[in-house]
Amino acid sequence: MVRSTEDSPLVCAHTLKMAMWHETGHRAEVTCIVRSPKGGTFAVGYADGSIRLWDVASKSVVATFNGHKRAVTALAFDDAGARLASGSQDTDLILWDVIGEAGLFRFVILVPGCVQELN
Repeated sequence: MVRSTEDSPLVCAHTLKMAMWHETGHRAEVTCIVRSPKGGTFAVGYADGSIRLWDVASKSVVATFNGHKRAVTALAFDDAGARLASGSQDTDLILWDVIGEAGLFRFVILVPGCVQELN
């Protein structure tokens, strides 16, 4: 469940039309949503491990990131909205370049308390 507080950029899923976050042919469950500091863009994580950047004004996907093997459980933008970090049930953390639409780094947790960076 997505939770929201006044200080959080997260959007409460119950306040949005969930159909907005689905493209034709893509029906994976929404697992998390975060708003970009740039305003009208949201990053939406799905149960199939994909992440889509949605433009609210056009109600369309502007970029899709695929790199997780399981459900996306956490999303966070940097202050400029140029980079997006994602976490997943596959235990990987990925840093994405939003502008270049590419993965920059993958961090893999090999054992509890130990993180390894993979390029």
